[in-house]
Amino acid sequence: MFGPNYLTLDCCTQMSFTPGPAPPELGYDVICRDRKTDAHGGVLIAAKTTLGLSHLKSGKDTELISGRININQKKKAIITCLYRPPNRIDQQTANNAIQDITDLRKKHKSSIFILGGDFNLPDIDWKNYTIQGTQTSRDINNAFLEMAANLNIQQLVDKPTRGTTP
Repeated sequence: MFGPNYLTLDCCTQMSFTPGPAPPELGYDVICRDRKTDAHGGVLIAAKTTLGLSHLKSGKDTELISGRININQKKKAIITCLYRPPNRIDQQTANNAIQDITDLRKKHKSSIFILGGDFNLPDIDWKNYTIQGTQTSRDINNAFLEMAANLNIQQLVDKPTRGTTP
């Protein structure tokens, strides 16, 4: 998805974006879901215009957005971006996000499925599918581990992408 000299596809979290089309000279299509009550959040997917990004779904109670891009005339990819703020400790918010992701995956079985974002689940050891800490509730960690196993999703990024961890 990434070219040697330019970004083709990006999934961003914790940002604010003015709704509307991206400037055409940039050559990107953008879909986003901003927080309604706080400028410090939201999710965005940007893709080169040639990929034909189209909006599929925005989460009702979650910071989730999903779009479809064209790989070729027959093959599509579903791109979903989720931000789970670390202070959202209620199980229902986690369940809503998992249900949205599960519904998208099941509805688009023949498409490539890419799930990105920031789940803020530092206790999960994604290589071994185990829980190593107590920063997030065990129920929320288990729910996301079960979702990954049920949907056959694997973690590709296994290091922090920003800052340092303790």
